[in-house]
Amino acid sequence: MGYGMQGIIILSNSSLNAMHRPMTALYLSIARFFVFYVPCAYLGSRLYGVTGFFGGAVFANTLVAMISWATVRRALAAEETSHAVKQ
Repeated sequence: MGYGMQGIIILSNSSLNAMHRPMTALYLSIARFFVFYVPCAYLGSRLYGVTGFFGGAVFANTLVAMISWATVRRALAAEETSHAVKQ
């Protein structure tokens, strides 16, 4: 499950780069690692050992995958709006 969520994050970042929004992709990557992944994995490992470490990693990737998904949907909606205005 953790790798699946990480795949969503990677595809979201690729999509944002393709939409000429590399800074948004960068912010998501930085937030994923430093704001979510490291603290959740650390806390999980302190509370439940190795199992907690992996649980925290899956939890962090799931949160960021949802945020990434919402960010890409917002970016796509903005692209559609800008194309509609141009026509």
